[in-house]
Amino acid sequence: MGKLGALAPAILYNYIDNHTKFWVVSWFGLAGWLITEIFVPDTTGLDLREQERYWEFVRAGRGNEYHGVAIHPRHLSLWEHLVLKRSRNYNPELDHTQRIEALHDLYKASHDPNRDEQHDVEDESFVSEDIKKYFAARHRMMKSRDLVHC
Repeated sequence: MGKLGALAPAILYNYIDNHTKFWVVSWFGLAGWLITEIFVPDTTGLDLREQERYWEFVRAGRGNEYHGVAIHPRHLSLWEHLVLKRSRNYNPELDHTQRIEALHDLYKASHDPNRDEQHDVEDESFVSEDIKKYFAARHRMMKSRDLVHC
């Protein structure tokens, strides 16, 4: 398709004068700008990991369960925001809870004594030392709370 987009003007420009070329290019430029404004999202400042997280939800058929910043109206195209209404599920508090649960699951899986070393937990690299300390302290707090209630 891209080659056709380059070939068509090259052939067309041989048959029209410069004044007509100006008008043809202007209208196609305007159409390109309009299509970009309507259909292309602005992901400036959006973390690639967050985009991947959103698309994991979509691929799993759970796009409506995602509540993160990737569906904030600032990062959606006009089409996604006004027609598809993807921003209606945006909820930063719920997203924070989901992220903590996901990190906790990753933390538990990385500390499971029965895990198979060959089938290592997917990408533990973003579980920083601070996160590990947080969940270790949370785990100790839960254990002490369980001992008090017994």
